[in-house]
Amino acid sequence: MIVYMMEHTITSNPLRDLEVLPDKRAVRVCFDGIPPAQPRQNRKTRFNEDGSGNRAMRYLDWRATLRDELFYTMYQKGIEKFPAVRLQLKIEMWFLTEAERRKCDLKNQLATIEDCLNDILIVDDKWIDRFEDTERLIGPHRQTVFEIREL
Repeated sequence: MIVYMMEHTITSNPLRDLEVLPDKRAVRVCFDGIPPAQPRQNRKTRFNEDGSGNRAMRYLDWRATLRDELFYTMYQKGIEKFPAVRLQLKIEMWFLTEAERRKCDLKNQLATIEDCLNDILIVDDKWIDRFEDTERLIGPHRQTVFEIREL
């Protein structure tokens, strides 16, 4: 069982669904929780034992868990990573409250998702040429849905 730490939640098996869309040029991924904002990292914040590196370590653990889940599910379903082609990324993040939605910077959350996709679902995030309809919404549960498509 894989366990990962999020801001206020410990969840097992975060990946809820991964499917190839009918046109075969897009993949849709749904997972429980919200990506943590990508923290600034340096040697001091990553490896300090005085607790100052907790945020960076939580982020790295979260990223590793989601990457492992993506890799394993893609292998099970026979989904191959996108080749080095122009890509479009669409993201929806569902929060419980307005205060939670405004807790961190959207750009840092996008960077977290790009990091999770690197070398697992896509060759490199430099191939993402367009973000479309990236939204942070209020809903009944925390979840993130993203769709990656060839342009």
